Amino acid sequence: MTEHGKVKRRRFHPAYVLAASVIAIVVFFGSLALFPEWSQSAALILALAVGGIFGAVTFLADFRTAFAPEADPPAPPPSVVTSHTTISGDHVGGDKVDGNKITAGRDVVINQVTAPLVNALHQLPPPPADFTGRTADLDAILNDIAHGALISGVRGMGGIGKTALALVIAERLKPQYPDAQFFLPLRGASDAPVKPVEAMQSVIRAYHPTAQLPDDATQIAALYRSVLDGQRAIVLLDDAKDATQVLPLLPPASCILLITTRNTFAVPGLHARKLETLSPADAHDLLIAIAPSLAGVILSRTAAKDLFANQPEILRAFGAQNDTIQIADVIALFCGYLPLALRAAASLIAATPDLNPLTYATQLRDERTRLTKIGKEGVDIDVEASLNLSYRQLSPQTAQVFGELAVFPDSFYAISEENVCKDAGHVHLSQLVKLSLVQFDENRNRYRLHDLIRLFARTKVIDEDLTVTQQRHAKYYGGISLYAQRLYYQGNNQALIALDVFDREWPNISQGQNWATAHGKEGADIARLCGLYANNELLSLRLDLRDQVRWIESALAVSDIVDDPHQKASLLGNLGSAYAELGNRHYSMQLTEEALSISVKILDKAGECIWLNNLGNRHRETGNRPEALRYHKLALSIAREIKDRRSEAMVLGSIGNTLSDAGQTSDAIKYYVEALPLTREIGDLRSEGRILNSLGVAYLNIRDTKNSIESCERALRIATTLGDRFTQGQALSNLGARIFTREKLIRQLIPTIDA
Repeated sequence: MTEHGKVKRRRFHPAYVLAASVIAIVVFFGSLALFPEWSQSAALILALAVGGIFGAVTFLADFRTAFAPEADPPAPPPSVVTSHTTISGDHVGGDKVDGNKITAGRDVVINQVTAPLVNALHQLPPPPADFTGRTADLDAILNDIAHGALISGVRGMGGIGKTALALVIAERLKPQYPDAQFFLPLRGASDAPVKPVEAMQSVIRAYHPTAQLPDDATQIAALYRSVLDGQRAIVLLDDAKDATQVLPLLPPASCILLITTRNTFAVPGLHARKLETLSPADAHDLLIAIAPSLAGVILSRTAAKDLFANQPEILRAFGAQNDTIQIADVIALFCGYLPLALRAAASLIAATPDLNPLTYATQLRDERTRLTKIGKEGVDIDVEASLNLSYRQLSPQTAQVFGELAVFPDSFYAISEENVCKDAGHVHLSQLVKLSLVQFDENRNRYRLHDLIRLFARTKVIDEDLTVTQQRHAKYYGGISLYAQRLYYQGNNQALIALDVFDREWPNISQGQNWATAHGKEGADIARLCGLYANNELLSLRLDLRDQVRWIESALAVSDIVDDPHQKASLLGNLGSAYAELGNRHYSMQLTEEALSISVKILDKAGECIWLNNLGNRHRETGNRPEALRYHKLALSIAREIKDRRSEAMVLGSIGNTLSDAGQTSDAIKYYVEALPLTREIGDLRSEGRILNSLGVAYLNIRDTKNSIESCERALRIATTLGDRFTQGQALSNLGARIFTREKLIRQLIPTIDA
């Protein structure tokens, strides 16, 4: 053995040298005796001598080794760790080594040979067992593939369910591609996307686990295509970043390539499908599949009204006719029908037996904490973290615009975003669409943020910046509201276009008004904006009467900040009309008289005409018909003086109503008939519909059933087109009375006919 790592040197004994010399001489002369011809060559004699010497030395060395006692083994290094076993001096893992024996009486593995690797050719994770819906998407993608598409993709926002759908598609395709199925997470939304060469190496090693791969990317690509050539294989690229990452990974034509991505990019031959949120019905089913305890948990409409008193849009989402609302539907709505959020919410309920579903739904109602309350139970990543992966890819300027987009409660046009977010050419908006942080509806040419993304965006902008953007938003949509009203006054088709604009932008208009109301006392500009929102005539066609009153009273509360008597008179007069329809005629008359006083003072003839006519209506409603006619005729003279055809038609209709109430039906019909051509001349559809309805009542009073029904049907068509629910109700009521009267008349005539 050695000591302290030193090796003892061996010395040759003189006897060995003598013996080797004797053997060499014997071999030399013996060879010459046997082969005398070798002595003829000096070279052969020299070679024979040298060979004899070496042969003798080798013979003696082998002889000594064979008959020598056991020698110490070569010393190992001072300390070596092999397979976690320490070798130190003549000890292995604490056991004494004596020659090639271990005295501990047990085997110690010093070097274990690795078992041969198997080929990893079938890598697809199973699709979710509770996968729900997506029938149209699934059919469309499989149909594309059946008709020859070799590259299919699904794109959409984080948490939309792209990977789940891709796994379902791959599972369906496995019988057609049985040789191999590769699942390659490319981490495109992360800070460190997978390089194409790394993905290719993964596929190559699936076939050849121990292969020594070249460093050159071109050679790797060649090997990638070679191992897949002729293979009926599925290659699923999950969470791809862009075309640069995907193009090198295109497999041979014998394979099918599936791609999921948040981003929008083009690859030759790619059939990409944009994935939307689940339908309400599918979202409901997914919640029940994960949390069966939700099934049958209902909320009465009365309780729902109390619970969502400040969120009437929630009640509208479930239909006005439903007596009960399922809690699962409420939770699905708050989750924005996003699969990731639905799965997290349902998993939380399933994993928390003492969590009352109604309590949980109430918690989700608060937008400020909704993302946190949805949580991350049962999912790999929560909604907020998933969205943050996309957010981290944004430039500072795009991130700023993204935060400001939180001011839009619903869809919007690019030009609106350009004005509100100061994004010239909507460059940053387009980038957000590419990253699936903003949705773009190609059919409507409008953009929107998913509800949960909007809440996420709100957390990414500071309050000061958001306040500035909210003010720009309120001013912009105040202007849109005013534009719609002016377009409406142009009549006919323009009026219908105006209503379409108003309806489309209603969520933005409503939010703009709410912001203006909340900040109305902060300055004259915002106070004026409150009045602009409240004085829009289209509100009477679209807004509930009590909401109209709320809007107008909010504007009146700050009207003194603005030196604008025209606006204040309009607010007072419109509020008077709203209270009249609510049945408070005394207060209505008081407000209208105040509006009239201001208009007379500022010489506003158009306003004076309107308020005089409205006062006439208030007197008619209280039964004072002579006073009503006096006010109407004063209004009519002003309308004709200033050549205001719209007001003239309105006043003629009011006179007809007063005469009809007085029983002077024939005279009333004359005024209605005189008013109708004026309404058609200026395209005032609303006035035309209301006058036609009144004319129908007048015709009924003189037993002209045919003209009565015809007038009411025309009124109903116009009211339905405009969405004028007040006139719709009156027309339907009047038509019911006409039909009843006609049937009654027929029954009276039947005995006469039989006779």
